[in-house]
Amino acid sequence: MQNARMASAFASPETLWILAGRARTVGEAASARLATVPGVFLVALALAVARRPETITNPTFFNEDGQVFYLGAWFSSPWTPYAGYLHLVPRLVAYIERAVPVELAPLVGNTVALLVMAAVAAFFVSEELPGDRRLRAVLGLFVVLSPLSAEVAGSLTYVQWYLAIFLGAFIFSIAPRRRWLPPLVVAGLTGPFSLILAPIFVARGWRDVAFRPFAYAIAATGAIQLVALTISQRFLQSPLGDIPNDIALRLVVAPVIGQTLSEPLRDHALLPGLVLLVPVLVAVRQVPRRVAAVAGYAIAALAIIGLFLRSDGGPLTDLTSGAARYFFIPATALGMVAIIGAWRGRRAASAIALACILIGVVLSFRMLPHVLHPDWALRWPAPGEPYEPWNAMP
Repeated sequence: MQNARMASAFASPETLWILAGRARTVGEAASARLATVPGVFLVALALAVARRPETITNPTFFNEDGQVFYLGAWFSSPWTPYAGYLHLVPRLVAYIERAVPVELAPLVGNTVALLVMAAVAAFFVSEELPGDRRLRAVLGLFVVLSPLSAEVAGSLTYVQWYLAIFLGAFIFSIAPRRRWLPPLVVAGLTGPFSLILAPIFVARGWRDVAFRPFAYAIAATGAIQLVALTISQRFLQSPLGDIPNDIALRLVVAPVIGQTLSEPLRDHALLPGLVLLVPVLVAVRQVPRRVAAVAGYAIAALAIIGLFLRSDGGPLTDLTSGAARYFFIPATALGMVAIIGAWRGRRAASAIALACILIGVVLSFRMLPHVLHPDWALRWPAPGEPYEPWNAMP
């Protein structure tokens, strides 16, 4: 009888409400502990390694990792442009690789690449950025989980793409401290993205006196990259093809269903892309205008550049010719804006947009391993032979 009364009391609405409240409190406390810089960094690092285990278990050079940057540590300087612009981080890390046995050098570069991914994710929950810390933790982890990262994740050559996301996030910082100037300068001198983002930094510095040192830093690094591009005369020409179809394929369809499943749709992606884009646009209506404006500028600018730089010769799943890297940032930015809108909204479209993002993350979680193209195999120059890495441009 006593057991029956206890069971009845336990099942009463009041008891269940109390238990639900305690569970919610415990869940909020757990998420608060996770949504810290160390917490997000460790989770992001674990996710990055889980997506790219071969970078640690079977480390190898990928693309320019070896032939351009590792050998470049022996035959060139950190200020030597490649592909028309500076790559400061890969150049500096290559000197560390040079100090270890050659068989360990790829592990050094891969480890740095994974650490950069985790560090950028952790920046989203730093004190510099505003907003709900839990939402920012989700956005930071999405940087690591982005479906279109198969080519760029875990490679020293492509840390520039993650540093570009750091620069884009920094635009929204509140009263940033001067200690962030060195990371900004290093990021600005690694890849051409400081040139693309300089107008936004300058626009904010024009209105915010405290932000002007950071605007000056990015404007200066962007100017340096512009000089390097001008001197090198690096202007790739690629057939534009069907622009609406390519935009739909690379910005919407591939991030949702993955590169492998997108391959049969590469010539017929416009209609499914428009269908998938509708809930995303509805969710974006819930996003603050400043966030939407900056993200829209970045998505449009990088997507247009990607259309000119992409290679049309191979399938999307071919990491050496599919050129998915050119659409990594626009696709990731679009996904982040949709996450913000879904987080703030309560409409069915927001739930559909979030479901599309989750499907893309799940289907693309385990990426195809990086396979070094034979043309990028490490080749030491013969005695007296000048160092000229394959496809290297001054």
